[in-house]
Amino acid sequence: MGFNIKSFEIDITLSSKKFGLLASPALLGVETPTYLRGILLSDGNQKWVVCTVEFCVIAGCYYHELLQAICKGANVSKEQSTLHTSHQHDVPFFDELMHQTLLKYGQQAFSEKDWREFVEEIEIKISAALKSPAKNFTHISFAKAEVVEYASDRRIFQDGKMNWRSTKCQKPELKALPLGEIDPYLYQCILWDEKEKPIVTLNFYASHPQVADGRGLLSSDAPGFALNKMREF
Repeated sequence: MGFNIKSFEIDITLSSKKFGLLASPALLGVETPTYLRGILLSDGNQKWVVCTVEFCVIAGCYYHELLQAICKGANVSKEQSTLHTSHQHDVPFFDELMHQTLLKYGQQAFSEKDWREFVEEIEIKISAALKSPAKNFTHISFAKAEVVEYASDRRIFQDGKMNWRSTKCQKPELKALPLGEIDPYLYQCILWDEKEKPIVTLNFYASHPQVADGRGLLSSDAPGFALNKMREF
């Protein structure tokens, strides 16, 4: 059975729309662009789409509405699609429960009209991006590399108490504690063509992938930096 693949990278950098970030009431500026990335896999009869979006969280109705837009743009059923967040903090936070709670107290995190327009734009961009020719891939390989001085357990039980080591820990005594049992590896799945050239890579990292928040600046943070470094090779 043969497979072909298309990849897409959609710029979703916020401009005039004020969705707000996880720890900021409004967007103050843009440090780096942010993206929705995905692959469309087909065996000639069925299609599957896998996406990741640079949001901190997307839950409830917002998740389903964005996934529906992705499926429409890619012409794929929701049963054969998946959507993940990369979970930086300096990016939008879309949680239905949180936003509905704000509405009960007469507040609104963002305009629903802006959200609908934002989602419609994403659908249109995906549809346009997938008009490009598909590529055939012939084999798959897997790799892993240890992440140094970044991955570690956050909760460390020592001397009869629980120690909390946050992502941006500044206490030398906490930073010096053992790394713990967390999986420190970045895993990569690579799809190759018949000329042994990589078509696309899928990257998986178990740890908390952010080092900044609360600045009001939109940022791709550590995942964006890592992807840019990978492109240099």
